[in-house]
Amino acid sequence: MKINPDCIRDILLEVEKHSSFHSFYEYAPRSLPSDSYLAKYDIDTVLYHIRQCDLCGYLFNTNWQVFEYVGIEDLTPEGHEFLADIRDDSIWKKALAKG
Repeated sequence: MKINPDCIRDILLEVEKHSSFHSFYEYAPRSLPSDSYLAKYDIDTVLYHIRQCDLCGYLFNTNWQVFEYVGIEDLTPEGHEFLADIRDDSIWKKALAKG
């Protein structure tokens, strides 16, 4: 599968939005809210890109329960740093244009 940079960014934004010291993010495709950053992607695409984020060290404590959900405790410091660098939409669009 080809990497979709927008999906990577949306995963990081979604995890950041829902995780805290007392809660974690759960990607459950069967019960995904319509306002989720990930609602526009098919299940295989999201799962592939979650795995890529995990392999890059952007996600902390990823728990795979394939066909049910993927639990992600939080972003790692590297994940927070990368997201901070790409958060701004204008910076993100410029980065994509160069890529």
